[in-house]
Amino acid sequence: MPFEVGRIPRVTAPVLSDFSLWDGLAFTVEGRRFRPRGIFHRRVTLPGIPTNVEATVTGALPGTHRLVVDGTAYPVGPPVPLGLKVLALLPFLLGLPIKGSLGWLVVALALPCNSRILLSSRTNVAKAALLVATLLVGAGVEVALAVWLAATWWQ
Repeated sequence: MPFEVGRIPRVTAPVLSDFSLWDGLAFTVEGRRFRPRGIFHRRVTLPGIPTNVEATVTGALPGTHRLVVDGTAYPVGPPVPLGLKVLALLPFLLGLPIKGSLGWLVVALALPCNSRILLSSRTNVAKAALLVATLLVGAGVEVALAVWLAATWWQ
């Protein structure tokens, strides 16, 4: 769902931002898509009036991203309450009970789901319920993995 960043000085038209689970963050200006580049995908070049405008993307979790142009930060998505941001990061705790790649695999699957939930157009109560459900499903998978490992491998 595109979000209008608004008018940025020296950029030729209003900037739209869109976050996709597989493609990540992208910006659209005058129908053309611009994706961040660089090692951590933090730099983006937007079409400007005299010359191109260099911008930097800050923030790690979707909902906290900002587009910084000439020292001014512009939000690239709808505002997300702090409580939802904390709930979205709770699956990191699922990596602690089962150490190693199996525990962190559950975390790696839960975090993109939570990112997508944060950026959805649901109410905050529905988002919170889905974030808690994701945490509980991840915890159930962790328990199932622990039982399976205890029954087969740790004998």
